[in-house]
Amino acid sequence: MYGLGVSHNVYFEIPYAPAILNATSRKNTIQMAHLYHTFGKSKNVIISSKALNHFHLRGPYDVMNLGLLFGLSEEQSKNAATNNCRTLLIRAQGRKFGKTSMTMEIHDLRLDESQLPEEEGPSIKRLRVDNT
Repeated sequence: MYGLGVSHNVYFEIPYAPAILNATSRKNTIQMAHLYHTFGKSKNVIISSKALNHFHLRGPYDVMNLGLLFGLSEEQSKNAATNNCRTLLIRAQGRKFGKTSMTMEIHDLRLDESQLPEEEGPSIKRLRVDNT
């Protein structure tokens, strides 16, 4: 099943925050990560936080080191924390928009009358007029 999911570009998430909180969750998380490594050489794996409290968040290098604890190589750990996430978001956006070569976002750029400049012309001319 794991190989079938990888061949269909399915990504698997390993949350690290439960592994930090208590021993039972740590054992379960490490066991699941090692199963991903055993069955599929840890392909299409994403390491995320799943933290309920902002104190449980870790920096990117700490997350990569936790990836080593989960059985990933150094390169796989780096990709699981950075590149795989970006690839997943790009593919999701591609599914949303279909086969498009370019997307366009329209922003409302209307200015209020208070934001319009009072006098027309270059700012250097306005300075000369104000000084005399």
